[in-house]
Amino acid sequence: MKKFGTDASRVALADAGDSLDDANFDEAVANQAIMKLFVLEQWIQNNFSQEALDFSKDDPSKYHLWDKIMVNEINAALTTARADYVGMKYKQIIVLFNHLLGIKESYMIARAGDKNPYIVARYVEAILSIMNPITPHFCQHVWQTNVFPVLSQGNGNVKEILMDNGWPQAGPIDRALASQLKYLEATKREIRLSLDKAKSGGKRKVKGGKNAAPVADTPMESCLIAIGTTFPEFQQKILNILSAQPWDDDGNI
Repeated sequence: MKKFGTDASRVALADAGDSLDDANFDEAVANQAIMKLFVLEQWIQNNFSQEALDFSKDDPSKYHLWDKIMVNEINAALTTARADYVGMKYKQIIVLFNHLLGIKESYMIARAGDKNPYIVARYVEAILSIMNPITPHFCQHVWQTNVFPVLSQGNGNVKEILMDNGWPQAGPIDRALASQLKYLEATKREIRLSLDKAKSGGKRKVKGGKNAAPVADTPMESCLIAIGTTFPEFQQKILNILSAQPWDDDGNI
C-alpha cells in the first residue's frame, strides 16, 4: 500500500485470480492500475457534462449506431459484473474494467468527439459503481468531485455517497449490437495490423520458415474498405434467418 496506494493494490489483489492456483501479487498490474485510474479520472473531468442533465430529454430514437452500441455495452457490463460479484469472480471484474476503458475510446473515435452527454453520464455511473467495491476511495472521490454536483442538480434522489445509490439498473442486452461491436473491433484491429505491416515494407515467408527481405514497395498510409450491398441467394437466406434472432437465451439456434 505504501508503494502503490490502497486502491491500486486492491486492483492487483482482485486480478490475482479466483481459481485454486497460487494468487500472486503482480507489481506490474498494481503499477498499471495507478495510471489507468489516473487517466480515467482525467477523462471524466474532460468529458462529463458540466451542466445539469435532464434525462427526460434524452431521446433514444435519435441515437447513432455507436450510441446504441455504447448503451448495450453498459447494460451488458452491469449485468455481468453483478453476476461476477455474486460468484466472487473478482478477476473477471478487472477484465471487464479494462474492456470498459477501451470501449469508451472506441466510442469517442467513432463519434469524432461528438459524444452524447447522457450516455457518458450512464457510462461513468456504471464504471464507478462496478469498481466501487474494489477501488472505493477512488470511485467515491471521482463521484463526489465530478459527478454528484452535476447529477444532483437534475435529480434530487441522487446520493452524495456512491454506495448509497445502489446498483444501477441495467437495460436489455441486444445480441445483434454486441455482434456488430465484435465485428467492428476485429475489423479495426485487422486494418491496423495490415497498415503496420505495409509501413514496414511487408515481409514474406520463404522456404525454411525464414522471413524474406522487406518488399521495396511504398508503405501504405491509407486503405479502401469495400462493403457489399448484395449477397448470393444462399447467404441472403442465412442473413434473413439471423436477422429474425431465432435463438434462445443460451444462444442456441
